[in-house]
Amino acid sequence: MTNNRAKRFASFGWRLCAISIVNLAIFGLSCSAPVNDSTQTADPVQWGAMQGGLQSKIYADQPAFSAADPILVHYSIRNASNEPKKVWHNGFWPSNRIDVTDPTGHPAAFTRKGEANRKAFGGPVEKNFPVTLQPGQTDEDFPVLNLRDYLVMDAPGEYSVQYTYQQDIGPVISNPLKIIVTK
Repeated sequence: MTNNRAKRFASFGWRLCAISIVNLAIFGLSCSAPVNDSTQTADPVQWGAMQGGLQSKIYADQPAFSAADPILVHYSIRNASNEPKKVWHNGFWPSNRIDVTDPTGHPAAFTRKGEANRKAFGGPVEKNFPVTLQPGQTDEDFPVLNLRDYLVMDAPGEYSVQYTYQQDIGPVISNPLKIIVTK
């Protein structure tokens, strides 16, 4: 009797395995382990140069915007080293700066809000807390900013955008992001 029970269990196990394989094939599910961000190659956005073991990147959801569209930019910092690194959070502006070059090759003008926030970069920090990033880990806990709130970007043409993070190490400069403003 125990031999029949074992055979039924084995038969059930093989059927369950076969069903699982079919489901994986049909629904495209994967059983692979998560990959560290530092080894992924599918991301089309290039990271900026490494500084003190950290890299940053920025990207927009689209490459071109009308003169009235919000220009939303996403920002991430990753640990590209082999040891834990700290990224300090204290609001966006005390540790981060946005540099934009307009279509004529000159720095884009700031809005009133942009000018006030730009002055906070590198200034005193009232609330500061560390986020420890393990090797390959990415910190995406930064606000998605509408650049039009801070910079005048209404002239048609190509703008170049870079973010700079600076705290305990030298500047961590993001990849350059090209933004096209249309009429």
